[in-house]
Amino acid sequence: MTVPVGDGFINVRVGAIIMRDGKFLMVGNDRADYLYSVGGRIRFGETAEEAVVREVSEETGVLMEPDRLGFIHENYFYGDSPSNKGKLVYEISYFFYM
Repeated sequence: MTVPVGDGFINVRVGAIIMRDGKFLMVGNDRADYLYSVGGRIRFGETAEEAVVREVSEETGVLMEPDRLGFIHENYFYGDSPSNKGKLVYEISYFFYM
């Protein structure tokens, strides 16, 4: 969920902490030169738990249930996508152990 506020945006997202055999599952894409956790934005009307289940399923093809909320992370950064380029983004992320 991304909400425009003044000259910037508020982003609400989820992330999955998935570990197997001592290794964390991380993803990347063609636009980013870094790795990040499986996850994405919460859709309006969706709970954080519903969002992380959906995002993990969409990105991995595996239906997993969250074990518990691991932590909440807040971050400020300047956007780099066409819709928010150069705009200040305040992001709140809910990370679940799965």
